[in-house]
Amino acid sequence: MSISNKYKFTFKKKIGKIGVNIRPNWKRALNKIKEKYIIVIFTASHQTYADAILDFLDPNKLYFPYRLYRNNCTSIKLQGKDIYIKDLSLFKNISLKDIIVIDNSVISFFFQLNNGIPILPYYNSINDNELICLSYYLSSIYYYDDLREANKKNFQLQSFKDNVFEKIKLEEIESGDENENAQISNIDSSKFSNKTMIKIKDISDDIKESINSFRKKIFESNNNIHNLIIDFN
Repeated sequence: MSISNKYKFTFKKKIGKIGVNIRPNWKRALNKIKEKYIIVIFTASHQTYADAILDFLDPNKLYFPYRLYRNNCTSIKLQGKDIYIKDLSLFKNISLKDIIVIDNSVISFFFQLNNGIPILPYYNSINDNELICLSYYLSSIYYYDDLREANKKNFQLQSFKDNVFEKIKLEEIESGDENENAQISNIDSSKFSNKTMIKIKDISDDIKESINSFRKKIFESNNNIHNLIIDFN
């Protein structure tokens, strides 16, 4: 299947053709992942759009039977734009220690950083091996009693969060806004002020490359990427 083809989709009884980049190895990777995990799609896209693509990829719902959409996200208005955060606390019957969220945007799982695995965005490379690495990483941490502990050790995203708040506090000290600085130092990670969220997003964008670089090293050191590609194919 070409990675840059345009396909026909039906949106509310209207047929349209849109371009979709399909990541290499997606089916084989998910076959491996679903041996141990329940897969839930959690997207910031609208349901009509998301379902059209997911049903095209998986018409029999073998891979994506469970789906959450934009209306399930927490929406925050920043600089006139909506930012959608995937708050895992909505899973009332599953402990957070048993949940992993995978996203190319750290800000999307900022409420529960240690549950998150950052993944590189995909555009059109036929040599992309991200899903191979991901599937083996997930297998390697499956037997942890608390999956967050594995991510905390491997990705150290809490350090990213601490770095973000340290930068925010320094800015507030320099600006003389001590009240907000006090609020930030005792912040509840599930409730952020609009001003704080703008700064978090700006800083997270600035250091995104360093996070992705660190993520790449973790995946490769855990998986011996060359051997995995041979094994996968």
